[in-house]
Amino acid sequence: MRVDVKGILYDAVVGWWNFLSRRLKWAAGSFIFCETAAFREIGGFTDKLYAAEEINLFRRLKRLARRRGKSIVILDRHPMLTSHRKAHLYSVREMLLFWIRTALTAGRTLRSSRESFPWYDGRR
Repeated sequence: MRVDVKGILYDAVVGWWNFLSRRLKWAAGSFIFCETAAFREIGGFTDKLYAAEEINLFRRLKRLARRRGKSIVILDRHPMLTSHRKAHLYSVREMLLFWIRTALTAGRTLRSSRESFPWYDGRR
């Protein structure tokens, strides 16, 4: 993906995500395509997560794909353009603390709408 603004921090964050996405076969939260039967077989999106549910979905899809002799493909020739609105709504400090807390709690913050504030606190 790419972001609609330029800057060292934006480029670093998006570059890091693109690297992880391609390396780990994780898709961003939009433009996800899979076979309906596969989606249903793994139970679709989990209702236990308030953020990163697409990563959870792809981890399960990868396991299913391996069992079926298939693979996950991340399309990267024409990266989608995403908004930088969160960068204007939240400080670097707020986002960094969120991700540190998420890492230190092994993702527990992702199971709470209050803890997943960048997606659920209503800032617009």
